[in-house]
Parts: sequence; structure tokens; C-alpha cells
Amino acid sequence: MSLCSSERARMKRYMGNRQRIRRTICQNDGRARLLRNSGCPVEKQNLESICRYRNEAVFARDVKCEEYISTESMVANRGGITPASSDPSDGKVKRYRKDDVLVSNIRPYFKKIWHASHDGACSNDVLVFEATKCDPSYLFWVLSSDAFFDYMMKTAKGTKMPRGDKKAIMGYQVGLPPVDQQKAICEILESLQEKIALNNQLNGYLAA
Repeated sequence: MSLCSSERARMKRYMGNRQRIRRTICQNDGRARLLRNSGCPVEKQNLESICRYRNEAVFARDVKCEEYISTESMVANRGGITPASSDPSDGKVKRYRKDDVLVSNIRPYFKKIWHASHDGACSNDVLVFEATKCDPSYLFWVLSSDAFFDYMMKTAKGTKMPRGDKKAIMGYQVGLPPVDQQKAICEILESLQEKIALNNQLNGYLAA
């Protein structure tokens, strides 16, 4: 697919900023800069004070394949999800609700995370976080950070196939600005994510 001159110019501009944008989204220092510049005090709290694990169970036989999320269907490096290749096995699986944040609890270094866009069910190896005292999108960005995944690995159990320690995870320290500032931060980060998506699309055009 060929690109017009304006599209090529946009591609070059976004490619030049690619690393800066990724650092702003994925690293704590980018988020910290936003908080410092907001002019509001930032209260530090344990993760458990702003969210909880959703532990609703549902029979696997009642779950549709298109609604099911397994660790295998979650994409590494914050890539979201892909369709599950098969229905869940017998027994019970976890329920998730729209706006929950799903994190794979196996090998946290793969950084598999998804902000749920609909209700469904997932593997018991997936952690389901329900925001209780913060904006759900803000919770997603907090849990998307390199610092959070590093903390999961630091407190994980096992070596060959490390798993996050659910109790330890809830002790992760979170900066919590007022709700209006949370929403403003999310708008900025979501805008930057859209630019990355456009950059990736333009890269695809260039390779085609």
C-alpha cells in the first residue's frame, strides 16, 4: 500500500517520537511527571485500598468461547487480548465485568494486561482487579507500569514458572491524586497510546 506525502510526514514524526511516547506511557517517571505538573498533592496508598480482586465464579460450561480469556489469549507487552482458541475446560472459572483490569498471574515479566471492554469469564490463572476507590482507567494505567510488573516479579513465588503472590500484590504502593486529576492523566495517556497505534499502523504500511 502506497503512502501520500502527508502520511509519510506523519509517519516520520511519530517514528521520531516513538521511544519518548512509550517511556511516558510505560514507565513510572512519565506518570510522575504528570502528577508533579498537576499541582495537586499525591497520596500514597496500598493497592488494596483502591481496588479488590473479583472472585465471582461461573461454571465453565456456561461460558461462550468468544467471552473467555486465558493466559494464552493475552498478548505480551501490554498487547491486549486475542480470541481464545477453545472453550474453557470443565469446572469453574472466574467472572470479569466491564472496566475490570485483567492481569496474567503466570510469568509476570510477559506483562500481559487488558482493560475489559465487556463482561465475560477468564482462567483462574488471570487476576481480575475491580476498582473500588479510583477511576477504572487510572487503575489500568497503574497496573500497566513497568514498576508494577517488576514488583510482581520481585514478590512472585516459584522460579521456573513464577506466579504473582496475591497478598503481596495488594501491598503495592500507588500514588492516588483526586479523581478529576486521575481522569485528566488518563486522557493524556490514552491520547499517547492512540499515537503509538497510529505509528504501528504506518509502520505496517511502510513494510507492505
